[in-house]
Amino acid sequence: MKVFYELFISFSLLVFSITSYGQSKDEIIKDIRSSFQQINNDKSLKIIKLKNDEFQRQTTDGGESLTGYFKGDTICKMIVSIGLSFGERQFEYYLENGQLFFIYEKEADFSADNSGTLNFKKLDLAFEGRYYINEGKVIEVKIKGQKRFDEKPIIDSLNNVLWDVKFYKKILKSHLERPRN
Repeated sequence: MKVFYELFISFSLLVFSITSYGQSKDEIIKDIRSSFQQINNDKSLKIIKLKNDEFQRQTTDGGESLTGYFKGDTICKMIVSIGLSFGERQFEYYLENGQLFFIYEKEADFSADNSGTLNFKKLDLAFEGRYYINEGKVIEVKIKGQKRFDEKPIIDSLNNVLWDVKFYKKILKSHLERPRN
């Protein structure tokens, strides 16, 4: 009976710890959603928008833009839009206290008719990726659709993403500090 009791207690503790972890993760995701919604709803943020050669050495055939959203001198959000021959990619990076906590990635492709000819006037949403990050680690990934060229989601290379974020932050910060004409 004692063995059964010890097994029951061990099993209960295991189930409780797994359940607690799941609730903790759900709460973290809920907080992340609340934080990025708060940033998106803040109409007081200062916006800096850069195009093509203002932040890239080479540009894509459809052009690129980088937009930063600042509260004072602290960056809260960055949007990178990339125009491609087949459509458009966009990455939204959300930051709190300088730390990346959420990424929204999407790809919209030019629609094609039955012959494969692209309609350059109409974009169709093809892919969405939502990446929840806590303390520098990806805790949840939600993906819908498929990219045209079946590339991996950007989050598969978190180190590259963190390098890009650092690079974009530096460029935007330098433009924030420049006097505007």
